[in-house]
Amino acid sequence: MAAVTDLKPPPAEKLVVERLLGNSGSIKRMKSPITATSYSVASLQTATNSFSQEFIVGEGSLGRVYRGDFPHGKVT
Repeated sequence: MAAVTDLKPPPAEKLVVERLLGNSGSIKRMKSPITATSYSVASLQTATNSFSQEFIVGEGSLGRVYRGDFPHGKVT
């Protein structure tokens, strides 16, 4: 199994709105930039105390969600 060393954000643009205009049947597409911050696995380990159970905020079908306390005071 390969180790993940860096998490990349999704592409800068994503189709966010697609709607029909009136009865013409034409489709108007609007693109909006997606903003996301990428973090290295090392910085996530530091912010979550090595993914400690104390930092778990939830769990779902895709995995656990952790709170991250970053040095610059940001909590995510």
